[in-house]
Amino acid sequence: MILTKTFRNNIKVHAIQTGSVRIKKEHYQYSGIGLLRFPKIIFSHQWEDEMPIWTWVIESGLGNYLIDTGESTAFYDSKHFKSTTEDYIYRKMLRFNITREQEIDQQLGKIGLSTHQIDAVILTHLHLDHIDGIKYFPKSKFLISKVDWDKPSGLPRDILPKWFNAEKILCQNSKDGFNKSYNVSKNLKLISTPGHTIGHQSVLLSIDGYAILFAGDMTFNEHQLKNKIVGGINVNIEKSKRTIEEIQKYSRESNLIYLPSHDPESGLRLMDLKRTICE
Repeated sequence: MILTKTFRNNIKVHAIQTGSVRIKKEHYQYSGIGLLRFPKIIFSHQWEDEMPIWTWVIESGLGNYLIDTGESTAFYDSKHFKSTTEDYIYRKMLRFNITREQEIDQQLGKIGLSTHQIDAVILTHLHLDHIDGIKYFPKSKFLISKVDWDKPSGLPRDILPKWFNAEKILCQNSKDGFNKSYNVSKNLKLISTPGHTIGHQSVLLSIDGYAILFAGDMTFNEHQLKNKIVGGINVNIEKSKRTIEEIQKYSRESNLIYLPSHDPESGLRLMDLKRTICE
C-alpha cells in the first residue's frame, strides 16, 4: 500500500507499507512484570493482530528523505542471522508477512523514485523491521541516533551490510516544544523520544501549519499515546512514560499529526491530516 499527500511547493509525503508484522500480547503492552517480561514475550502463545510496517518518504526539491527501511524477505532465509540465539529469539517473537514486491526498493519505483534518489535515510531506531532494507541504499547518507548505536537494544549487527556507515546524531536541548532535538533542514527535525530503545528518535516535519511526527515505535499506535499505554518490549518504562507525556503536551499546543510505524490508521491520518489531540 502506498498513500501520497501533497503539500505546498509540491512537497510530497508518501506512506509506504512494507508488509506486516504480528507481535505477542506481552510485547504490545507492558504488564508490570519487571525482569520476567522478556522471557514471557518469548514463550507466550498469545499473538496480536497483524500490524502494518510503515516507512515514509519526504520528497521535495531540496532532497528526498526516507524514514526507516522496513522489512525484507531476507527474514525468511534460515541463514539471515549468524547467531543461533538471535535466530531463535526473533523467530519466537515476530511473525512477518512480506513479499518481494513489498520491499522498499520495489515500492519506491511505484512512486517514480529509485534507491539512488534517496539523499538521506533516517532511522528511528535499530530494530529489525526498521533496518532490514538498509542493503538497498549503498549510496545514501544515513542518520541514526548516537545513543542508539552506542547502547543498542535488539540490534542484530550481523545483518548490516559491511559498507554501512552512518552519521551519528546526538539531539541537544531545545526550546521548540520538545526536550531535545536536532535540525536536519529548515522544516525537518529529529526529536529525542527515548523509551522503546534508549536512543529512539522520531522525525518532525513542520509544513502548512501542521506538525507531522513520524514516531517510529514510540508507541505502536495512537490509542497507546492517548491512553498512556507503554509497550511491553520497551527497554525503559519510565522514559517511555515521560516521552508519552511530552508528546501529549505537544499535541495540545500544535496541529500534531501522529504517525507511528505500526498503526493501521497512520496512513489515513496523513491523508486526512487528522490531528491527534490528547486530553
